Amino acid sequence: MLDGISSGAYHTGVVVYGREYYFSGADKSSDSQDTGVFWHEPCQHEVHHFRETVEMGVTPLSEAEAVDVILDMSLAWLSCNYDLVRRNCTHFADELCSRLQVAPVPPRVKGLSRAGTKLLDSAKAAADSFHGGL
Repeated sequence: MLDGISSGAYHTGVVVYGREYYFSGADKSSDSQDTGVFWHEPCQHEVHHFRETVEMGVTPLSEAEAVDVILDMSLAWLSCNYDLVRRNCTHFADELCSRLQVAPVPPRVKGLSRAGTKLLDSAKAAADSFHGGL
């Protein structure tokens, strides 16, 4: 089931106009409606170790337009909705890249999320089949 899928686990951020934006979750015991969108100096995350930069292109948006996109996304990407497999920093980065009109996050970076989604979907289908057959 995992053939051809990269298994790397990466923290992913997007650098735009001198800031690296990323999505992170809150403690699951929290019901906070706070945003999960944060920024830091490029390649300087205080927890994750920088590995590489992947050029995505240059956004045609002005800095003000890019900030508007990020502010809009910060309302939808709440820390309480973070999910390691289905709604994580890589999903956020991919959507941000799309909205900035640059290249998408490379498939090799999305590998673990895709594998986890397939595994969870298969487990759910098996459980549904088992419970439906009783």
